[in-house]
Amino acid sequence: MNKIQEKEISPLRLIFAPKNLETLKIAENCLSMNSSILNHQKNLTMIEYEKGLTSFISYFPNYCNHLCSGALNQINTIRIMSRYVALQENVFSHFESLQVVEFGDATRILIIPKNAFLGCKNLQKISIPSLCFTIEEAAFKGCSSLKSVVFKSNKNLKYIRKEAFCNCSALASIEIPTSVSVICEGAFMNCEKLEKAEFKKCKDFESLEAIEKYAFKNCTSLVSFTLPNSCIFVGPACFMNCKA
Repeated sequence: MNKIQEKEISPLRLIFAPKNLETLKIAENCLSMNSSILNHQKNLTMIEYEKGLTSFISYFPNYCNHLCSGALNQINTIRIMSRYVALQENVFSHFESLQVVEFGDATRILIIPKNAFLGCKNLQKISIPSLCFTIEEAAFKGCSSLKSVVFKSNKNLKYIRKEAFCNCSALASIEIPTSVSVICEGAFMNCEKLEKAEFKKCKDFESLEAIEKYAFKNCTSLVSFTLPNSCIFVGPACFMNCKA
């Protein structure tokens, strides 16, 4: 009977988090966290998803009731070290204290999902892993302190979706991988400080086929933009109010 009970309960892992933690480390086989785990964590500044094969990051307790109670006010760094990572839609949305997101050198993420970092007003930099295929709708919308977006030797990125970087008002420059085939509607709209948006230099490889409407609308500091020869469609009002 004891052996049967042991087999039945062995997958269950309970996490007890001391209230004086500065860093919370999450094992690779942890699929979700209960929202109460961050209650009264006054010293917690970093959450790290530890090295391992796979991390499924979902149901992160960052919803309105915790933001209003101040439970997340001190957490400024998220480190994701697993080799294969899947993020849920909205996973870190409106995480207003978040400043830095770090991915491991070997971390592989195929999709930055819809609204993943929506409204992270203090996020300052992001490095997109090299195997990322698409940055989905509003993934970084409203990240008004975002100054640096780096694509790690990316030859796989195909889509920058609707409003992916909309309202990133601190972003001054971006170097887009030549693998990108579509910059979707409003992708960089209202990036007021964006002066330079260019494609990485590659003489023999150009993939861009379309820039959809409003893609760079209201980028009032944009000085120049060179269209690759491969581009066959530029949508209406794509560069509207680009006064510089």
